[in-house]
Amino acid sequence: MNIKPKKILFLITLALSFFTLGLVLSNLINEIFPACDFQKEDKYMAIECVGQLVLVYGFYYMFNGKISTFIENIFKNMKNEKIDTISRIVILISFSTGVYRHLDELNKKTKYLKNKYFG
Repeated sequence: MNIKPKKILFLITLALSFFTLGLVLSNLINEIFPACDFQKEDKYMAIECVGQLVLVYGFYYMFNGKISTFIENIFKNMKNEKIDTISRIVILISFSTGVYRHLDELNKKTKYLKNKYFG
């Protein structure tokens, strides 16, 4: 497989864009959802975790097409770059890394539930 420098630049741009989107969304989600309260029943904590994940990936799917199209249009001027399978993998990994980098409260909740029920 021959990857050209413009393709590498394209992938880096996608990764940075979606990583940044993940960071912004994780900070927004941290502000929306309450801090971790271990006095709550576990089912409510689990519902909060699922709600946060659904909200985050809902935003991802809403903005995925728009950001991808915007970046494709920028790179069409340089070279005809399209979002292929490798690009989608890079997008999902970079977005997920950005999201989980700062979702501190979700991480605390999931660690608590994991240790209580599976650890």
